[in-house]
Amino acid sequence: MGCGILVDEREDLFGSYASLTMYLADGVVAVDWKEGQWKLDVQQYPGLDPRTVAGSTFTKYMRDRDERIL
Repeated sequence: MGCGILVDEREDLFGSYASLTMYLADGVVAVDWKEGQWKLDVQQYPGLDPRTVAGSTFTKYMRDRDERIL
């Protein structure tokens, strides 16, 4: 269990990425969102797996942001 901070800097040409910093009990993990998906091992972080309810909800949110910004 842990928490996360999403930083989405895709508002302009040079700030073109989003990153999620997860604060977990066993350490801090940073994950990047690029080309419509999280760059991570979903086996290790199943909460972001788009095949799960939570992961698909968050992935849909990020893809909707992609469409609005890009």
